[in-house]
Amino acid sequence: MENQAPDFKDYLKIIKRRSKFLVIPFVVISILSIVLSVVLPSIYHSTATILIEEQEIPSDLVRSTVTSFADQRIQVISQRIMTRPNLMEIIKKYNLYSKELKTKSEERVLEKMRKSIKVETISADVIGSSGSATKATIAFTLTFDDKNPAISQKVANELTSLFLKENIKSRTESAENATLFLSEETRRLKDKIQQIQSELAAFKEKNLNQLPEISQLNQQELTALNGQLLSLDSQERSLHERQFYLEGELAQIDPNALATNATGNRVFDMKDRLKVLESEYPSLQASYSANHPDVIKARREIDSLKKQTGSNIDLNKMNAELTNKKADLALLLKQYSEKHPDVLKLQKQIATLQQSMVTAKDTEST
Repeated sequence: MENQAPDFKDYLKIIKRRSKFLVIPFVVISILSIVLSVVLPSIYHSTATILIEEQEIPSDLVRSTVTSFADQRIQVISQRIMTRPNLMEIIKKYNLYSKELKTKSEERVLEKMRKSIKVETISADVIGSSGSATKATIAFTLTFDDKNPAISQKVANELTSLFLKENIKSRTESAENATLFLSEETRRLKDKIQQIQSELAAFKEKNLNQLPEISQLNQQELTALNGQLLSLDSQERSLHERQFYLEGELAQIDPNALATNATGNRVFDMKDRLKVLESEYPSLQASYSANHPDVIKARREIDSLKKQTGSNIDLNKMNAELTNKKADLALLLKQYSEKHPDVLKLQKQIATLQQSMVTAKDTEST
């Protein structure tokens, strides 16, 4: 007898014979699903999405100060906000896990709350500084689960606020440390520049009439000193630019964040800043013309600080400084001619200081 391939009717017969093996599991699973959906409590998810904005400061200026891997920063800040004191404060504020606290330890309750908090990053392809596409974290979500939808939303908002505050605190600390480092580096380079300028001036004075015929060795030394001076001057300008950018960022982060330190004392005082600018202003005028951007900027900042503090120039202090500079000029004239660069520079500083005293007296009289 020839074997025939099963047709559609044969399949129907098989299904009818085996129907109980198909229907019974389906009915059981459906009933269990309905029971579980009714018995199990509803869990509500409240999610906040936080966008990671790119910094406005050029990365080549503050590469290692306010820029770091986003994933690492998110992880560090998450650990800070999910500490025991922070979570217990939220639990008490919104009366969370009241039943569990009666029967379980605080550690068990905190562990349950941490499991209800989820922080997930969102990545995307971005164009890097090299021009090639790379994966980067552009945002992250913060989710809190709870049986009560209103509580879920409030706690999620509370956690988001804590996260943003901790981020501002972290960025402020990083910027303050970077500003301190740049200030110290600027002072170091300034001292180095002054030393090289003194060596260069002494070299030129010693070989004033022999420069065209100096030996190859001396010529190389002069070239090296000039190159080193230009390099240090460029570094000083670069550090000034970094410091200005960081001060701008500190002002944008929190207007009051830098007003006091950990002990409550002021960190930046307008009167102290005014004194520093007034002591540096004669040197700027001696080094650059009156229309130079640094001179104009310093003059404007001095005028602005005077208006804010309501203070005038200390004429006694300026008079003492003028006396010291005149004494220094007398010593220089004994060593060098009147056309020596250091003599001309000091004479210009004295003239500027005298003009500032005249202006100060006129201001006091009015």
